[in-house]
Amino acid sequence: MIARMRKLINLIQFALTICILVLLLIALVSPSQLSPLIDREGYPITNHPISWTTPVGSDYYGIDVFQKLYIALFNNMKYAIASLISFLIFGLALGISYGFKGQENHYEYLKYYLRKRRFSVLGFKIVQNIANILLYVLQSIPVVLSVTIIIIVLQRVVPNPDLRIFVEMLFVGLFLSPKIALAVAERIENLQAEEYIRAAKGMGISRLRLIFHHILWLASRGTIILHSINLIIQAIMLEVFLSYFSYGPDAITLGNMISNDIVYLAGVFSSADIPKSLDTIQALSPFIILLTFSLSFRWLGTKAIEMTE
Repeated sequence: MIARMRKLINLIQFALTICILVLLLIALVSPSQLSPLIDREGYPITNHPISWTTPVGSDYYGIDVFQKLYIALFNNMKYAIASLISFLIFGLALGISYGFKGQENHYEYLKYYLRKRRFSVLGFKIVQNIANILLYVLQSIPVVLSVTIIIIVLQRVVPNPDLRIFVEMLFVGLFLSPKIALAVAERIENLQAEEYIRAAKGMGISRLRLIFHHILWLASRGTIILHSINLIIQAIMLEVFLSYFSYGPDAITLGNMISNDIVYLAGVFSSADIPKSLDTIQALSPFIILLTFSLSFRWLGTKAIEMTE
C-alpha cells in the first residue's frame, strides 16, 4: 500500500514537473507582449470563459490569463537564474578556497614565499586568504538583514525597477553563497582525509581537472544540484515578497499577479456572497503555479541527486 502511494505521488510530481517545463517552453517560443482577445468587431473579449484556447479565461481587459501566467513564470525564472549564477560563482569559488586552506596560508608562510620570490604562490595564497575572510564575513551577517539593507539602498541607487530586480538577485546569490561554499569545502576536506586528492596529484592529474571534474562534478554534483534548486525557489519567493510590498519589477511576474489578486481573494473569504467562479479561478492561478513550481522543482532535484549517486 505504501509503495503504491509513493508511486502515485511520484507520478503526480512528474506530471507537475512536465506542466511547468511546458509552460516555460511555451513562454520561450511565444511573444512576451500581452495582446487582448479581440472579437470580430475589434472589441476586447472580456471575461471570456474557460476553453481550449483560453484555459484560464480572460480578465476584465480581455487579456488571456494563461498567457500572463507563462510570461510571469518565465520572468521569475530569469530573475532566479541571475541569482543562481551569482550563487554558483561566488559559492563554488569560496568553497574551493576554504576547502584547500592549510597552515601555508598563515602570515609566516606568506613572508617565506615573499623572501623566496615565489610570487605566483604568494598571490594565490593572498587571494585565498581574502576569499576566506569574505566567507567569514558573509557567514556572520544575517541573510535577512543583508538583503533588507541591499533592497533599501538599491531603491535609491537603481531607479529602474526591472533593472533593480536583477541587481537585487545578484546580491541575494552572493549573500546565500556560504551555504554551498561550506558544503563544497566539507566535501573537499573529506576527500583530503581519505587521501583522494593526494593520490590524484600523485597520478599527475592537473589542478583544474582535479577541481572541476573530480571534486565539483564527481564528488559534489548532488550537493550543487540540491542547493541550486533551493536557491531558485528562494529567489522566486523573494520576488513574490518584494512585489507584494510594491518593491518588485514592473514586468509581469507571479508576485505582481499575486499582489493584485490577493485583495480579491481576501474579499471572497470574508464575504458571505457567492463569488464568481471564473474570477476566483483566475485569482488562485498564480498561487497554484507557484505551489506547483516549488513541488515539481524539489522533486526534480531529489531525482537528479538519486541519479548522480
